[in-house]
Amino acid sequence: MSDFNVTIVEYPAKRLTGIKVRTNMAKAQEDCLALWQRFCPDCTQDMPAAAFGVSVMLDAENFDYWAAVEDKDGRLPADLEHVDIPAGKYAVCSVPNLASIGEAYMFIFQKWLASQQAYAYNEQAPSFELYPPHWSPENPFEIYMGIKG
Repeated sequence: MSDFNVTIVEYPAKRLTGIKVRTNMAKAQEDCLALWQRFCPDCTQDMPAAAFGVSVMLDAENFDYWAAVEDKDGRLPADLEHVDIPAGKYAVCSVPNLASIGEAYMFIFQKWLASQQAYAYNEQAPSFELYPPHWSPENPFEIYMGIKG
């Protein structure tokens, strides 16, 4: 398992708008990719704003995963749903490309978190991926994990 760069930040509250799928650890890769293809078929070529992949854990194995964006001007379709990111402290893991996402999640939740004495996982905050504007799968992005401490 590679080591990834992790920093601690204070992140502001955000209300995001998008669609979700209920999935589990075994099916997440397949289900999340299908969700993104439904939400934004041309995201890698035509996503002018940042996009978020938000994981809301339901139990140790199952979670809701959201493909979402900030609706700053109210122009998104009304039938989309909202998910909130609470303000707070987050561990941010820099991920070099989409092919590394599974390894990055394992690193931050297992290796990095286990090495911490000052921080603990905040089960009340969702974890999320932040994809910058005009992102493509070969480019870097970040994973945010809510922490206490």
